[in-house]
Amino acid sequence: MIQGHQQIDTTVANLNQLFLGGKSGAVQKVFSTPHYIYLMCRFPGESVNIYLGRGKAYQGIFYGSLKPESELRIQDNFLEYMRKNLKGVSIGELRVDKFDRIIGIPYRRKELSGFLLLFYTGKDLVFLNQITSSETRVFTSWNGREELLDSPKDFEELCDYFDSIGRVKEKLATKVNDKNESLEMYLDHFREKLKGRKPQKRKMKFFSRKIERIKEDLERVKDWSPLQEKLVTDELDLEQSEKYTFNKIVIKFKKDQKHFQRRDKVFKKLKGLKKAQGILEKRLQAVEKEFEEYRGNSDRWPLPKFKMATPLWDKKPRLKVKKSGQASEIIEFILLGEIRGAVGKNPSGNDFLRKSWGSKEDYWFHLDGHPSAHVVLKLKSLGQLDSHAYNAIGSLLSTRSGLEIREIPLLYTQVKNLKGVKGSPGSVTFKKERRLRAEFATNWMEILALV
Repeated sequence: MIQGHQQIDTTVANLNQLFLGGKSGAVQKVFSTPHYIYLMCRFPGESVNIYLGRGKAYQGIFYGSLKPESELRIQDNFLEYMRKNLKGVSIGELRVDKFDRIIGIPYRRKELSGFLLLFYTGKDLVFLNQITSSETRVFTSWNGREELLDSPKDFEELCDYFDSIGRVKEKLATKVNDKNESLEMYLDHFREKLKGRKPQKRKMKFFSRKIERIKEDLERVKDWSPLQEKLVTDELDLEQSEKYTFNKIVIKFKKDQKHFQRRDKVFKKLKGLKKAQGILEKRLQAVEKEFEEYRGNSDRWPLPKFKMATPLWDKKPRLKVKKSGQASEIIEFILLGEIRGAVGKNPSGNDFLRKSWGSKEDYWFHLDGHPSAHVVLKLKSLGQLDSHAYNAIGSLLSTRSGLEIREIPLLYTQVKNLKGVKGSPGSVTFKKERRLRAEFATNWMEILALV
């Protein structure tokens, strides 16, 4: 679904009919599929969903009433950036560059005004965002920098920023995509993929093995009934050995135990086996029920993997430090006024934290599912931390990793549960980890006092 300049121009012209009479659209929700940013906009009397291509084979702007299924939604830095800047704003009449495939979206929130520009160049998407409040700044994704301006620029002036990365400054030839693709076709294609979901083989094998083991245990403990009959009729010879075996049941005696003491021990063993049978039968029923629910509920099956389209976005470069294993490669801080902590500046610093700075009982923190710095806290117990502390740690890690996310996935464990990966500085394997979600705290630097 790649739109040419004329198609973008026509789509925007049709969409702009909603803005006639000075109307504006309120952006109520911002989601993303692997290929489109989705804006749910409310206009007087109607709601319209706007889809903005994320690049690669998905370029241009589409709109309509269709919504993407929740299974198609993803989260990444680009979505978080768009949510931060567009959710809750009022957007005005859209603009299209007269030369190239550049879409401009003006927006306003209280005293703040902005202009977001999306440029489809080749197979890539780059974007620019001008924000004006008490001052005017322009962020350009392709170099990852913000520029302070003396005054706001208009749409044509902002388009000039793209000259250095391939903007065409002459009228483009009329080009129409003859594939006749649409949002309906796009969403139908992925709905079909969702229908083709299959149960996870590893999960199926896990359930089968679990049921098999419970049945084996159940078969073993069921022997208590025939053994009890023999005991009641006094058919058991318990005097000949210190160990009595009946099928898979084994009972051990002490040398000095008399006949009735041994009978009493057998009775206690039978009582335990009878109780175990009841527990195992209930467990078997529960696991079999869960297995059937898993096999019959496709919502629990793994989602198909969709290749994600990502805009060109230059992240902040990592800090390079030549020395290895030195305290200068970490930043120390005091959390909540009493807890010593440190964060690694680079892979060597992360190793230094684990090997030298931290003790085995200290706690190690990392972003879950994202590459990030390492944090070590010298804690007596996790009870010393409250939600503000977790939020500050998560905010520190996400900021140093260049992630702009509001919900921060954290994992943590004790340093003694870490093991370095040979030949890969800063990398570790871990066990006994715990996970939680922290919220980004704008005041995290106040909670963490740098030493």
